[in-house]
Amino acid sequence: MASWERSEEHLPMKRQWESEELIEHFTLVKEDLSIFGNKTGSSRLGCALLLKYFQYEGHFPTDRHDIPKPVVDYIARQLKLDTVLFARYDWEGRTILFGLCEYLVDSENVS
Repeated sequence: MASWERSEEHLPMKRQWESEELIEHFTLVKEDLSIFGNKTGSSRLGCALLLKYFQYEGHFPTDRHDIPKPVVDYIARQLKLDTVLFARYDWEGRTILFGLCEYLVDSENVS
C-alpha cells in the first residue's frame, strides 16, 4: 500500500465542525497558498483540500467523500471558488497523484 493510501486503522474524519474548529484547522496561510498558487478552478480547490486534510489527519483522503462538506465549504470560501468545483476534481487520474507528489516535494523543501 502506498503511503498516501488509507489503511484500515484510520478512522473517518468527523462530519460536523464548529466555526472555531474550521478556523483553527483549515485556514489557509501564505505557505499553503504558495504550494498550489498556480492552479485554478477545481485543481486549486482539490489541492487545497488535499493539503489541509493531510495536515489535519496525517494521511491523504482516498475519496472525495472522506472530506466533510463543512470543510469543503470553508476552504472554497477562502479561495473565492464555488463548491461545485469540488465535484469536478479528478480523484482517479494523474491530477490527484501530481497534487500529492507536488505537496510532498514542497514540504521536503520547506523543512
